[in-house]
Amino acid sequence: MTFTAAPDGVAKAHRTTKVVAHNRTSNTILGVDVSHKYSDYYKDFGAWGAISPDGTSEPIEVNYPTWFC
Repeated sequence: MTFTAAPDGVAKAHRTTKVVAHNRTSNTILGVDVSHKYSDYYKDFGAWGAISPDGTSEPIEVNYPTWFC
């Protein structure tokens, strides 16, 4: 986590998390695209091929900020 101080006294922390696609159906999912945007700060994209029933994709990392005083 990275902290930066804004001039107005509000601190912003850069955070990351992992996103996966989990197929909870009885059919194969042929493909999944993910586009993550939090406000205007970060844009993250991921694409996976076929995911079998009860299968889980590889994770992608997405970014987002949090603010606190």
